[in-house]
Amino acid sequence: MKVSEIYRLEQRNRDCCYLIRDGIFWRAWEQSAFRFYNKIKPYQITKKSFKNIGATLVYLGFPATNLHRILEILQKENLIAKQSEEIITISGFVAQTGFEEWKQSVAESVIAVSESNSEYVLPQLKENAEKVYDVEEMIRTFPLASKTPLECQQFLHNLQIQLNGAL
Repeated sequence: MKVSEIYRLEQRNRDCCYLIRDGIFWRAWEQSAFRFYNKIKPYQITKKSFKNIGATLVYLGFPATNLHRILEILQKENLIAKQSEEIITISGFVAQTGFEEWKQSVAESVIAVSESNSEYVLPQLKENAEKVYDVEEMIRTFPLASKTPLECQQFLHNLQIQLNGAL
């Protein structure tokens, strides 16, 4: 599904969570990500600007291999999932407010290849944020299927630099 289609879908989203298949990952965008993060599982959030739609979006994701764990959580939370090959619609959420504030609190990330130096840039935390990156989650949510071998190598290199600087 194209980002423009996801954007339109999420603009109409009032009360459910859409998980959209993206290669070997499932991703929740915007309102869906907000509901998923708050009710199902607080995965790492990514914020990215998209020039083609003129908007900045937030999303989270997890490998398709973890879907069974998510479905177990849905059962425990009394949420209903309808699954097709490319999209899962989760319903049963209680109305929540605070999406815009939550979205503003997420630090913007560069997840694409930088045009200036052709390297993958890791997401940066806001200076006043107190949380520490979950390295396992960063690796898990890296869009491996859509990256070149060079981008994957650069991601690993930057991850090592970040880890070495943090130790």
